Amino acid sequence: MISQRQVMKCESNEMKYESNEMKYESNEMKGESNDIKCERKLASGGLNPADGLVRRTAMRPIAAFALLLLLSAQTAEDPTRRAFREYIDLWNDGQVGRVGDYFTDTYVQHYRLAHYTLGLARHRKLIKQWRETFPDLHVEIDDMLVDGPKIAARLTWSGTQKGKLFGKYAPTGKHATWTEIFIGRVENGRIVEGWEELDLPAMYEQLGVVP
Repeated sequence: MISQRQVMKCESNEMKYESNEMKYESNEMKGESNDIKCERKLASGGLNPADGLVRRTAMRPIAAFALLLLLSAQTAEDPTRRAFREYIDLWNDGQVGRVGDYFTDTYVQHYRLAHYTLGLARHRKLIKQWRETFPDLHVEIDDMLVDGPKIAARLTWSGTQKGKLFGKYAPTGKHATWTEIFIGRVENGRIVEGWEELDLPAMYEQLGVVP
């Protein structure tokens, strides 16, 4: 015969089993909740791999791997953006020998209503001339957009005129800040054509130069 004590143990074991099932279901719900939080945070652009959120979630391995792939794509800088940033650094540090890494020798420059071919040698000379006029020249990228083969950037230039400006305006020793809008067309990783608008009137006014 089955004693009352054995019946009570059996019922107790069943209750423990049901309790464990409830805990398992609760953990699954928590894992799904964390998945949703990650997806929402990723969609809003607020998920940063450095915060360790991926490691703290209870996602399945495949879902975690997919999320890591999405994060890598989100945080990697576009090659065109990176190349343009490096090119602007040439203007700031004067390392003109690397111009050919970013522009072709047949690069066509459009400025106002004129256009001309700006070869690498002339391009290097142009950077040197600006830096001789403004030894502390600094160019800052304020905004940059890349769409297929086109790149558009809004730039701010600043510097103190210590040398002749365009070979004819005497040094003033004054500091000036002016802006530029640049649009470039890229082929095979290098810029082959560009459109430029410099706010030279603002620069002239600050330097006290009358063109």
